[in-house]
Amino acid sequence: MSMVTLKRHMKKIAEIWNIVLKEKLQEPLKASDVSTLMMALKLARMMMPGINDDNYFDIAGYAAITKILKREEQSDDTTTK
Repeated sequence: MSMVTLKRHMKKIAEIWNIVLKEKLQEPLKASDVSTLMMALKLARMMMPGINDDNYFDIAGYAAITKILKREEQSDDTTTK
């Protein structure tokens, strides 16, 4: 999956989660929040008995995605001000 597609997926997930969680959120989730929360999900799964190699690979991938998304979001914030 390309990085462009991954970013689009994270943004779409953020849109859906914002609808579901709108009464509970103080501000809308960003795409980077989605990838950060996915890392938290993988960490929770890692605490379960046994070893699932995918969790470790997925955390590394989500960390890389989060870094890219945060940089883009920070860049967007500074250019819109």
